Amino acid sequence: EHKHEHKHEHKHEHKHKRTKHDSGVSSVGFTVEGEMDIMMLNQWLGSFITTRGDDLYRSKGIFAIEGTDDKFVFQGVHMMMTMSTSAEGVIKPWGENEKRVNKIVFIGKNLDREEIKIAFEGCVVKKT
Repeated sequence: EHKHEHKHEHKHEHKHKRTKHDSGVSSVGFTVEGEMDIMMLNQWLGSFITTRGDDLYRSKGIFAIEGTDDKFVFQGVHMMMTMSTSAEGVIKPWGENEKRVNKIVFIGKNLDREEIKIAFEGCVVKKT
């Protein structure tokens, strides 16, 4: 009987610690149609990752960039990030009839969904 009590108590403590560790961690992701302005995207991503790197665990994205059929693939861990393209063979380029969409996901803590959404959508080229 003593063993059972100890086991139960230990389990409870472990669960409590895990819950505490996980608090505030979330994922924020968006899909936006259109083509991105590479300068605006680079500026925003660079700034966001520099200022929020400690809160970011993982970042991933696929982008359609204005003026090219290459797909751009973005990956990040904390403040380190890489951007590669279909020209490097990491992914197939956009197909002729493939809808141009941009996807991004951040996993971390204290992520402001609305702020990220507005900034990400702001990088889409406005068609006139």
